[in-house]
Amino acid sequence: MIHGRQTPARSSHHADGGQTADGGLTFCTSDGTVYENPRYLARSGRKLKREQKKLSRRQKGSNRYNRQRQKVNRLHAKVRRQRQDQIHL
Repeated sequence: MIHGRQTPARSSHHADGGQTADGGLTFCTSDGTVYENPRYLARSGRKLKREQKKLSRRQKGSNRYNRQRQKVNRLHAKVRRQRQDQIHL
């Protein structure tokens, strides 16, 4: 969205069902079905950033620090898996 408006989906249909020429904003299949780019990776990135900031405020070696460190490690793994999934779309 730009300034409260939704921008139209820019897509070019490919006969072979490949990605569009607009940088991967949409995905078209051979029958003309258009899929929007999933935003889950950006959302997870924002969450990871927030949790890392929380971790930096904790005192090293404390129980809360260790719990937060485990949470950040899980989010890193989640983002890594999501990036792998994006490659295989």
